[in-house]
Amino acid sequence: QHERHIYETLESYIEDAPSRILNTWYKDITFEDFSKRCIETSLPANMKEDEVLELHLDLENRLIALLEKTAISSPTDEIKSALMDLVRVAQTQQKRLVHSTIRMDDI
Repeated sequence: QHERHIYETLESYIEDAPSRILNTWYKDITFEDFSKRCIETSLPANMKEDEVLELHLDLENRLIALLEKTAISSPTDEIKSALMDLVRVAQTQQKRLVHSTIRMDDI
């Protein structure tokens, strides 16, 4: 559900974003292959909830860091602001996920 919400938020943003933002190119930024990292990650059947959460947070923090790094390198304030908005949304969703997980543990 969390990932679906982020996907829908990004999809909506891309549909509404000005083309000058979407057509921005970045030099000297190394983009990690997150698809490859996810494919290569194995989750053992006996993995505990907190280990799964830790793995999820690690991947998500890498994405957030990449967005922040990209925002800092953005050529315009408009693009920087748009990317930092995405960072804030991702961080908020991440906090909600952690709080929900803690509540589930309490139940």
